[in-house]
Amino acid sequence: GPAAPPAWIVMASSGKSLASSTRLNESTRLGDDGPATQDGKIEADDSRQVMQLLTERKQEPVYLGWVVVSLRKAKIEKRILVVSTHRVLLVKPSSSRGGKGGAADVKDESHLLHLTEIASPSPIELTLRFKTFEVTCRTQEADEIVAAIRKAFDDAFGGMPERYRFRLDVDAARLKPRATARTWDTCNGVHLLQHVAPCGAFVNTYRALCDCHGTPVRDDICHEIDNLYEAQNVRDFALAEFEQPLSAGDVVALFGALRWNSYFTGVAVHRGIKMEREMWAALLDALADNPFLSRVEFDGVPIERATFVALCARLRANTKLALVELSLRANGLDDKAAAALGEYLG
Repeated sequence: GPAAPPAWIVMASSGKSLASSTRLNESTRLGDDGPATQDGKIEADDSRQVMQLLTERKQEPVYLGWVVVSLRKAKIEKRILVVSTHRVLLVKPSSSRGGKGGAADVKDESHLLHLTEIASPSPIELTLRFKTFEVTCRTQEADEIVAAIRKAFDDAFGGMPERYRFRLDVDAARLKPRATARTWDTCNGVHLLQHVAPCGAFVNTYRALCDCHGTPVRDDICHEIDNLYEAQNVRDFALAEFEQPLSAGDVVALFGALRWNSYFTGVAVHRGIKMEREMWAALLDALADNPFLSRVEFDGVPIERATFVALCARLRANTKLALVELSLRANGLDDKAAAALGEYLG
């Protein structure tokens, strides 16, 4: 089975390895009369179970450690909190259920995109609110957990504007600096995170969205974008460039990654690509938010009137868009669609 977390995996900006960050202070309490936690060292078998779980999900650990979780009816329980590349999980290993070996039981989990708020009134208190549930816990490593979540989120969604991110209710003095491999910059009036990963970390975002939507990752696409596009200075994102057929799920994840990407300056959908409703929705979201696309091509692609009107509205609403070329050859647009285009062009 998978080995325990290697010592070189470090927590976000803390300089501590996972091996040295898996202990809870024995004095941690849930309240004035709440019970103190036991030694929080993660045993080898528990660590193995967590790593097995992450391996099966094709995830890598960013942080793991024991926390004391507040449950209903004033009940508390120790669980292992895991921050992976795309998710936050609360895990109950078999040792917590009175056994050895076996598999870890995931009690709660959510994708990072579904995180709505992190609140930490003190370094030993932490509340994570997701779209479908929230968890409140005590831990001596609240700051490390916050840093790990921010690191994982920035690695996956570094270009996402602040208005779409989770709310952070933590004293600024406690926040650790973001990862040193990236810097903040401003372009076209947009505050964005510059990445050292190829193509503005496009593949990182694509993988995260595949995990969120339950879409299998296309390794051939990842390899091509990571290894060929920058080397050949490919700046137009064209679906026709991929040799193997694309599913609707593939396209939704790809256009989702384009939404907050600063590397690509053009997007093209050409004849032969059947655009379904959810694919158009993902592309329209990208055109509404991405200010770096200067070329948009829909040549020979049938566009329904309602979709085209929505397209023009999104382009008009994106006031930071630096669009200089819009190609709509052989689309069969009717008069109302043409009127919508005229309104956009002013």
